[in-house]
Amino acid sequence: IDTLRVDRLGRYGSERGLTPHIDAFARQSVLFEHTVSQASWTRPSVASLFTGLWPPSHRAYGRLVQLVPEVETLAEVLHRHGYRTAGLNANPFVSRAFGFAQGFDTYRTLGDERITRSQEVHQAAARWFAERRRSGEADPFFLYLHTVDPHSPYKPAPRFRARFTADVPRDGIGEQWWLAELATGKIPVTETLVRRLEALYDAEVAQNDESFGRLLELLEAEGVADDTLVVLLSDHGEEFNEHGEWEHGKNLH
Repeated sequence: IDTLRVDRLGRYGSERGLTPHIDAFARQSVLFEHTVSQASWTRPSVASLFTGLWPPSHRAYGRLVQLVPEVETLAEVLHRHGYRTAGLNANPFVSRAFGFAQGFDTYRTLGDERITRSQEVHQAAARWFAERRRSGEADPFFLYLHTVDPHSPYKPAPRFRARFTADVPRDGIGEQWWLAELATGKIPVTETLVRRLEALYDAEVAQNDESFGRLLELLEAEGVADDTLVVLLSDHGEEFNEHGEWEHGKNLH
């Protein structure tokens, strides 16, 4: 789950009630209480997840830099051991163009400009499972799903916007152009503004939690839940002016 702050999860102490499905999952799982992202933005962080290397070793830490083919990814290791490998990704920063398809039989970046919702990613996963079932595929699988709600722009679906952001005006707040003006000081910072931005973010966290619950139901329906290791994690967090910045990738707090 791209850009997910740990303090939004009930199992880590949040009382916001945003993540009932993730919390129920965590109660049955190994919970890591202290982990540190290897970068403050997606490409180098996911490259470290894929390779087990520090960013200076895998070198995929520039805006135009690819993950070099010389490094070995988890997908390559598993593929070599007979796994069917697939990646369904909603963030263009870790697309095939930047070398992240290494080792995957199927690797797709969905949507455009980070607007693909987690529901669509998991619907694509359902189609992948259906194709696997029709083909009679029996090999073990490695499926990587990368969702981007709650990444900016903060644009929750109408149902979640109505639930969490009833007092947030529809005047562009949370849109990418609006966040750019906020970052350059063109929009004055107030407590109300911060609260409204966080409410939009929270709505997207809740939206993704619902999608994750449906993904778990899909694994049950496919009959693979008991034999599948499910790992849920985020690549980095998000800042709401706690240290003088917004979004992520700008400092290491």
